[in-house]
Amino acid sequence: PVFAELTYDRRGVGPGGQIFGEQARLFEDKLNYKPPRIGSAFKLHQDQPYWDGFSERLISVFLHLDDADAGNGCLKVLPGCQNLGVLEFVTDGPDRTIVDERIAGVELLEMEMDAGDLLIFSSFTPHASEINRSDRVRRAMVYTYHPVSEGELYRYSAEVLGTYH
Repeated sequence: PVFAELTYDRRGVGPGGQIFGEQARLFEDKLNYKPPRIGSAFKLHQDQPYWDGFSERLISVFLHLDDADAGNGCLKVLPGCQNLGVLEFVTDGPDRTIVDERIAGVELLEMEMDAGDLLIFSSFTPHASEINRSDRVRRAMVYTYHPVSEGELYRYSAEVLGTYH
């Protein structure tokens, strides 16, 4: 019930509405969980290639449930690169790793956050994270939104994407 209520909390959905210029609608929700000492790393990728065919106007809102820092695998982003569109990538099993030369020289920015902080970014924003090397858990609830004018995409996205994006 708490996470359902947070889905349309104005602090998370409000910025989406400002970005879209209209009300935001839920596209996907998930718990991002990195247990101590084993939480997986994720290679540099964009979410948009996974969601191709749904919308090009998707934003994700990370609600940090725990403090996130370099030690427990905080999210890292390539600032400004969301404006480059879908970047060249290679498929490696379930992963799609960016190999685009246009990002050469751009440094990953570690997004260290406190519990309760929100991180909002586009589906075109390149991002990654390292393994959780700490004794602390790192959890974030991730809500992804699209403009309401695009219709209902939530049920369809869950059926097609399953539990992995």
